[in-house]
Order: sequence, then structure tokens, then C-alpha cells
Amino acid sequence: MNIITESSKGDVSEKTSTDRFLELADQNWTREKSRLLAKNEGIDLNDDHWEVILYLRKRYLLVGLPAYMREFQNELGRYFLIKGGTSYLSNLFPDGLVTQGSRIANIPEFPC
Repeated sequence: MNIITESSKGDVSEKTSTDRFLELADQNWTREKSRLLAKNEGIDLNDDHWEVILYLRKRYLLVGLPAYMREFQNELGRYFLIKGGTSYLSNLFPDGLVTQGSRIANIPEFPC
């Protein structure tokens, strides 16, 4: 399955993929940083969490933030449908897949 579909909405901030790449590169992100962020939120990361975190980071790099949070949640639910969709994801990130997941993945949080 493709990680990002052709119909995915682009970055609402008008950043280019090069801008997003440089933004992520400047973070000097490591798994340890995400592990510490998750620990501060009471989450002990496992392989399932990492799969979602890496998906979020790759999706942000390729197409940026979507125009609508609900669309993003639906996209994630479809991508992880075989594992249980949004219910599965809600169990991994109980304070909100998009908000908490984005914080732990160390990508920009969805604009309110």
C-alpha cells in the first residue's frame, strides 16, 4: 500500500517538500527524543507506536499538513485499517492521534 495517496491534500502552510525536509533535518530528531516526549505523556513506545510515528513523519515530509484534521484522521484510519483503524490508533495515542501523535513524532501539530 502506498504511504500517501495521490488524493492527499497538501500542506496548508504552503511549505515545499524541500522546506519540510530542512525543517525536519534541523530538528536533529532521534528515536530517543520521541521516546522522551512519549514518556512525559505517560506512553511507553512499542513497535506499533513507531510504525505510526514514522508514518506521520514521512507523510509530513512528503505532503505536509492536511487541510482538515478529520480528513487526516480518516486517512490514518484507512491506512491502519487492518490493525483496527481509528480504534487501534486511539488506544496507542489516547490524548488524540493527530495532536498527541504529532507531538511525539516531533512534527508540527495540527493548526487549531
